[in-house]
Amino acid sequence: MYVCVKGDSFSDRKKGKKVCESVMKKSCSTASTFSSSCGTGSCYDASGKKHHSLSGF
Repeated sequence: MYVCVKGDSFSDRKKGKKVCESVMKKSCSTASTFSSSCGTGSCYDASGKKHHSLSGF
């Protein structure tokens, strides 16, 4: 799964991890891929809302 958040600081990465854990209902590792877009059909924004694709992050 992909979670898109603004920024690349440690706290930004923690936000993405929390979204992942709330959606997946299990523990997630910290981010391992960094990109400004997601087009996999399984993209989540910082609030946990699912999107087909996201860009500009």
